[in-house]
Amino acid sequence: MAGFGAVFQLSLTLASGLQAGHYSSVPEVTCEIVRWIDDWNPGWVEARLIDVEGTTWMVCDKEPIFSSDSLGPDSTYPVAGVIRCQIVEEVRLRCVTVIDTVDPDGVTAVDGLTSRFRVPSRLVTR
Repeated sequence: MAGFGAVFQLSLTLASGLQAGHYSSVPEVTCEIVRWIDDWNPGWVEARLIDVEGTTWMVCDKEPIFSSDSLGPDSTYPVAGVIRCQIVEEVRLRCVTVIDTVDPDGVTAVDGLTSRFRVPSRLVTR
């Protein structure tokens, strides 16, 4: 998992460490936490985000970034989660919202580069 190291380091550098769902004024996009990947404190999980084109994006980060529930390696997956984000653009006619997940928690796709996603507006809460 060579890419995981870069994502791991970026997340350690940028992440605020605040738990998902704690600040309702920050927009969140719904995702699905699919598996536990590492016990390194506080625990790392992999989550899936599907954009409007149907592309599946995988993101990995600390468990509290995606959920305020206490998850662990023995939890039953998948479970619902959220990624805090910024709204870049809303295309109301098409019910599409462009989001950026790098702010506030430094979340990017496992490629380490992608943080902007075109998602169905129904998945974004403000």
